[in-house]
Amino acid sequence: MVSPPPPGLEAIGELVLRAARAGVVKGAVIVGRAGTGKTRLGVWLSAELAWPTQWLSTQSLKYRSPLVIVDVELLNGRERAIWLREVDRTRAFTLVLSREDVRLSSRFGLRLEISALDETARSAILPPNLLSASRGYTLAECECLAAGRVPVRTALEGTWLRDFPEVGRVGNPETLYALREAVVVRGEHCVCYGPTGSGKTLALRWVAREAHAAGLEVLELNVFELLRPKLGATEKAIAAAFRTARQTRCVVLMDNLEVIGAPRGNDTTVEGSLDRAVGTLLVEMCDGDFVVVAAVPRLGALDEALLRPGRLGTRLSFRVPPPP
Repeated sequence: MVSPPPPGLEAIGELVLRAARAGVVKGAVIVGRAGTGKTRLGVWLSAELAWPTQWLSTQSLKYRSPLVIVDVELLNGRERAIWLREVDRTRAFTLVLSREDVRLSSRFGLRLEISALDETARSAILPPNLLSASRGYTLAECECLAAGRVPVRTALEGTWLRDFPEVGRVGNPETLYALREAVVVRGEHCVCYGPTGSGKTLALRWVAREAHAAGLEVLELNVFELLRPKLGATEKAIAAAFRTARQTRCVVLMDNLEVIGAPRGNDTTVEGSLDRAVGTLLVEMCDGDFVVVAAVPRLGALDEALLRPGRLGTRLSFRVPPPP
């Protein structure tokens, strides 16, 4: 064995390793939310097998290696269909990474789920005095706690990104270069807007790689998890998320920001929590050594105060790229 699997993933790693070597199944589907160590498991498997490995990207969906690792979140519906046809024609072992159950286990033969670390795995990362406070934490969250940072899960469902797989071909290259210039060089908050399929989410992942290469931390926030049913809980969750961001110089990714940043005055909730959430965003975004990169379908989906200079003042338009 070249090196042990990531902490807490030993059993899953050994099972996938045996399946790949035996060749009895076409692959394995690994399901787990952000920060559970799916990508690190793929890196470990590649090193352990010592096989030529291909991280599948939208730039090329053809299999060229005996081990192929696929992050299905990076593929749209058409690309998934092309990829699955390629799977049927190849003998390569495919490791599928997904945050949601993509119902592909019947095609690949093996489905495994990664969740929170048990106490044995946490004890390999954390000192004894932090074990009780880390119940339910994922691998990335335990590593945040071990490094002296507040784990993201105490504020929201999100994670400090550590692994940045190649995102493949992304459209709108001129807009991407402008995004990198604004975020990495000038440190400006940015909003990417455009119709569905224009590549906004991929652009956020692309600039995350660029920022990480420049020495910046990257914090991904799930805005849907910031919405809370209790009165005042949404504002507290937003404030806690930005307290996490202030711990270090970082880039904060907020896809679908319109969920908590819609124009004020249209709030249909009895307590007006959505309008107050926008107010909390306005305050929090102006205080800290971080850069926010957001994505929305159109600028009109955000409150106009969020688009003023000093907040999301840099606006970048994305268009649907032409078919290859």
